[in-house]
Amino acid sequence: SPLHLHLFHETWAGQARVPVDLDETGLFEAFLTRLAKEHPGLEERLQLLAEVMLERREALLPIEVAEKWEEEAGRQAGTMAARLAKLTPVEELVAASILMRPVEEGQGSQRKLIGYRFSHQSLASAVLARRLRTRLKGREVPSAEELLAWAREASGEGREGQKPFAELVDAVATFVVACTGAGDGEAIAMLLDLECERVRNEVVGAALIAYGSLRNADETDQSRSASFWKTFCRAVEDDGR
Repeated sequence: SPLHLHLFHETWAGQARVPVDLDETGLFEAFLTRLAKEHPGLEERLQLLAEVMLERREALLPIEVAEKWEEEAGRQAGTMAARLAKLTPVEELVAASILMRPVEEGQGSQRKLIGYRFSHQSLASAVLARRLRTRLKGREVPSAEELLAWAREASGEGREGQKPFAELVDAVATFVVACTGAGDGEAIAMLLDLECERVRNEVVGAALIAYGSLRNADETDQSRSASFWKTFCRAVEDDGR
């Protein structure tokens, strides 16, 4: 799509090499990482944006939160000249193609601004994944218990009336793939305890697809795939799943 092409050029402009195994998830993650390096303070803003989404369980920056950010930025900027010389936090996110212009809802005189949506669902998932990664405190992959807790959070399990948060499910799936690549079949087996069939099928399905890719790769990946399958089957048998 035009957005994918734009992000690709923005991320790897001037670089001679591009990862040969690049997929959509990797593209969005690399794009956000480059933006955070080039724009001081953006990483903190992305983390705050993720917290807003986790609290509201929606891939949206509500208009009231956006206005609060703008007011805070105005106070910090000081003079009018300083404000005009710098983009506001929300304007930066829009200019970077992370958020779109504000969306409206309602008809006629009841029509009103509700907030800023993401330019692509996978960008919202990538922002959420960055937030989840901070919980690891430097570790590459979550423990089996952490992964299950995240999946339950994404599915809305234990929260009456809550539906699965699709973008968070996708974010958790990136860690499911990472655990599979690390050969941790036990972590994936624990996901079979999820109550929500839709989320259970999605995250376990992501693991099995990743497992299939490992089997068709080089010897190192094949060794990890063997470890994954062995630990997965053992965990399933031990718990009688």
